[in-house]
Amino acid sequence: MPLKFDKTPQPGRDVPVSQPITGTRADEFVGLFVPGGYSPGFLEKDPEAVRVVREFLDAKKPVGLICHAPRILIKNGLAGGRTLTTLFTVPDELADEWTARSFRYLDRPVILDGNLLTSRYPKDAPAFAWRFLELLAAHGGISPQPRPGQVVFILTNNPDGGLNYHFDARLRAAIETFGGKFASAGAHDAKYAAELLAKPHALLALDVSPEQWAAAPQELKDAALAASVLVAGESMKPLLAERKLPTTWVPAREIDLWARAIEATLPETPTPYVKQNDGSVAHLPPIKPDHPSAEIPAKKPLPSVKATSPDKAAAVFALKDGFDDESLVAWVGAAKVAGKEPVAFLSNAKGKVKGVNGLEVEASASYDSAPPTSPSTWVVAPGFFWPQKNSEARQAEQPAWIEEQAAKDAVRNAWLLAARDQGATLILTGLDALNVGKLPSFAGKPFSTTAQAVWSFPKEGAKFSPDPATLSDERLLTVRAADDVPAAIDLLSKPTSPTP
Repeated sequence: MPLKFDKTPQPGRDVPVSQPITGTRADEFVGLFVPGGYSPGFLEKDPEAVRVVREFLDAKKPVGLICHAPRILIKNGLAGGRTLTTLFTVPDELADEWTARSFRYLDRPVILDGNLLTSRYPKDAPAFAWRFLELLAAHGGISPQPRPGQVVFILTNNPDGGLNYHFDARLRAAIETFGGKFASAGAHDAKYAAELLAKPHALLALDVSPEQWAAAPQELKDAALAASVLVAGESMKPLLAERKLPTTWVPAREIDLWARAIEATLPETPTPYVKQNDGSVAHLPPIKPDHPSAEIPAKKPLPSVKATSPDKAAAVFALKDGFDDESLVAWVGAAKVAGKEPVAFLSNAKGKVKGVNGLEVEASASYDSAPPTSPSTWVVAPGFFWPQKNSEARQAEQPAWIEEQAAKDAVRNAWLLAARDQGATLILTGLDALNVGKLPSFAGKPFSTTAQAVWSFPKEGAKFSPDPATLSDERLLTVRAADDVPAAIDLLSKPTSPTP
């Protein structure tokens, strides 16, 4: 039975179990998948669960871990020598294990390291699911069948008038895994519905409460009656009594049944072919869904640059333990190309500071130094993946040293804001953008940050921007990740006003 955080049962949310963990052997299965949520925090302490994970890894069978699930590896010393990704809060939850780790961490949607596939958060699920199915197929599983180019429109049933987030997100992931295009909207968006339904292979899916349906525009009601392909919640039968065309009726909120019903109605894309010179036909491989690469990028060295003190530098890099190696390399390279030399590297103390994946940089000054004041000076915070003080660290008791880390982080954040206040151009990447964007002084401002932090800004702080880079405020540029530095440079080179 599913358990809450305090281990109390959640009746009505049972999941049928056909195989107990005890006695499970890797040679009986094609692969192993561990979802995120609270479950990994329990499984990491279960010797039998740890044994099963180790067996699948040792047998080189597919192992898929998403969100919090890589905790099992980190907590039990199974990640050594690997390259993986995970939700960005995991370092806060396993602070001691993270600082002592011997694996490489990357902020990417999916990472495939041998037989281990890892992913970050729910919106990565389509890419993760497709890659995992491919991995399973390579080990004797069933090959995934792509259905690209389709459009699915879904209205979720919520008496309050809005979309039910969890249902919407899970159904979106299921459809996009196989290449389907998914769009969702409220019951009032008749115009949007009409635009989508006019596209080829369009499918309309509806699960709307009677209250919403009564207030829905007539155009939407007409579309529901006339749509050539319709999947609808069973509760809508009396609302669509006039419909004459075939309809697939599905119980409300039964996510598996909804996903299967919608997938079954999506037309299969014919295998494309080309005619040869001799008149014969050569069939081409089916088009796969457009998901991000799962390959591990090679490590890049830090570009050689002239160094100086902060007061004489054209670009100042504000570092901390566990800084994002990839981002720093990208930003130092960009500074060199832009003529922003000499540069200065700062940290909480003079001396060597190490990135999350081992890149060492010599900091010539600390945050006791006076911040630069020229608007032409870049002050770059490259982001980080390192334990922070976190009152909401899931299933974790943070170590005592986290208080000292929090004090260092506060000093660094204050220095960054002082640099901007005194005239410098502040550039925040990844989690540095998230941390600063939580402040009430940036309420409502769009901030680009790591995609996995899409739900992490507080209501009184900044708002998440899906753009790779954003001019968030005067002399303030926020950037999603290392790969987005070129987009950030384009914004820096344009005399553009901050995004409202």
